[in-house]
Amino acid sequence: MNRSQTPFALFEFLDDTHRLIHLKLIKLREFLELPQFPVLNHDERLTLEKICRFFDTEAKEHHLDEELHIFPILQQNNDVNVRNLANQLQVDHGWIEENWMELSPQFKAVINRNTWFEEKELQRCLEVFELLYAQHMHLEESLAYPQVKLAVTSWNPDSIGIEMTRRRKHIRQHPGLS
Repeated sequence: MNRSQTPFALFEFLDDTHRLIHLKLIKLREFLELPQFPVLNHDERLTLEKICRFFDTEAKEHHLDEELHIFPILQQNNDVNVRNLANQLQVDHGWIEENWMELSPQFKAVINRNTWFEEKELQRCLEVFELLYAQHMHLEESLAYPQVKLAVTSWNPDSIGIEMTRRRKHIRQHPGLS
């Protein structure tokens, strides 16, 4: 496969997930800014639950998509700066996941009408989470994805799509594994 056959649909999918992440982060911020927060009505709690589920599953799968199909190409680049970028993005995934592990129980407490958390701490954690994601997605969209598009000389989009579909199907069938 030559460069003109690179599966740009993969990048569209990754970009779409970035847009979803951005929208979910905005919604989380809006919840914290509600005058009645942390007391949410039924519909608000359902929305918050869906957002938490998104970060528990789809966002993690998105990171794995990149770790399996994007970062390896960057790590094979002759330019040390590109390899360092791949390593930094991998580290970012760890920091994002660690921050979500701190945020998630607090949001789930709101969903369950528990008030054991500190609102100021939740606010601080969300600010860090937003910043981590904003910087990370900017690096991917402005540097990593364009580098991969330039570097790819052979890529099997069918096998990538099959792998991603199987992995997501397995997660849906075994939700406790996420």
